[in-house]
Amino acid sequence: MTLTLLAFIAGSVVATFHMPFWWNTPSLGEVLLGDTLGWTGAGGVQLAAFALVTAVTWWIERRRGGRESPGRRRLGDGRGRSAARGRSWRAGSCSRSSTR
Repeated sequence: MTLTLLAFIAGSVVATFHMPFWWNTPSLGEVLLGDTLGWTGAGGVQLAAFALVTAVTWWIERRRGGRESPGRRRLGDGRGRSAARGRSWRAGSCSRSSTR
């Protein structure tokens, strides 16, 4: 994750040195869905796009057999929010929660 962040920062810094190139690249111009479809229509289009991505992702996962990634645990296994931190509830008392 750190490597990705550093690469993003480096790419942004390098891009600032040749901004005229980026300003001169062809574009389609601004497309504001709110102005084109109205704000309600634009929100509906975005929600439909998110629903489509979610449905396709679920469909692909079911075709693969519904397998979870190795090393991943479900949060709904009765251990509560402590499972999200990767430890059991006994290991993280209130006095030690800030040390992790």
